[in-house]
Amino acid sequence: MFSKESFRPVAVFTSLLGVVFLLCVTTQAQLPTSTPQNAGVVKLPTQPANDVRRRMSYPETSDPFAREASYQHAHRGRYIDPLYRKPNREELARVAVDPSLAARFGSFLRLPKTGIIRLMPETECSANTAVVSASEKCLLLQFPGAGNTFSFRSRGYVGVRPADIALAGKAFRLPGVHTQGIIAALGDVPIENLALNSMGVKALDQLRVPQKAGEVREFANRVSRGLDLGYVYRNTAAVELDRTYALRSIAFDGKSLRAVVGATYNEFDYDNRRDVLVVFRVIEVADDGSVTILWRELKTQRSPKIIDAK
Repeated sequence: MFSKESFRPVAVFTSLLGVVFLLCVTTQAQLPTSTPQNAGVVKLPTQPANDVRRRMSYPETSDPFAREASYQHAHRGRYIDPLYRKPNREELARVAVDPSLAARFGSFLRLPKTGIIRLMPETECSANTAVVSASEKCLLLQFPGAGNTFSFRSRGYVGVRPADIALAGKAFRLPGVHTQGIIAALGDVPIENLALNSMGVKALDQLRVPQKAGEVREFANRVSRGLDLGYVYRNTAAVELDRTYALRSIAFDGKSLRAVVGATYNEFDYDNRRDVLVVFRVIEVADDGSVTILWRELKTQRSPKIIDAK
């Protein structure tokens, strides 16, 4: 049996513990609190604007190759394909040739491999293939090139990089990437009478184009200065009404690797790489700066590849 005296130390110790507990609780309740300056604002982790990979979903797989393939596929459809898309019917209607003008040259347009197009003036709509201008005019011309650039090889409007011809103020320029364009004004010559053996066309057809990388660059410099082969051939020509031109566009074959937001692709997959020779005639220069031309393909052949020096 225990006496009351034997319980007294225990009781005292228990009481002391209770006092300590109450002091801790009271002190904790009276601690000063501070409100953060950004209270109520949920701050998400910052993410680089160009870090597309983090914003895209992937298949549930630990295979890094499968994840990369999924990213490349999704990226191409979202960011790359639109850079090379063809204009739709509504967009083509906005750059269409005057029907009465097309009817006037109906007999020519019934010939094989002919066409009629309207080249729109160069504006902010066509200057940058990666940025869409918000101006009212550009919202109507959102397809690549905005009607300013055309490919005779693909027979349609394209962006600047795969184009054979573009309108730059009062001149034609040949802007294609990895493409050697050569043009000459033949004068007031009926386009329907021209053939590969015609004056001005024959020399262009028989012109030898080098393939070695260094020689290709030198040849391009010579063309920019002007080649005198009876007619003067350059990579640009002045726009003149009722004038006929001969143009050869050699789109070198091979690969052209580009990267857009971390995904690589071969740009030539979006282009018809050919060596084409056409003649065309300016039939209208409109008040808005657009130029309408009749064109005819005289020859197309496989393109050469550039040979890099080893």
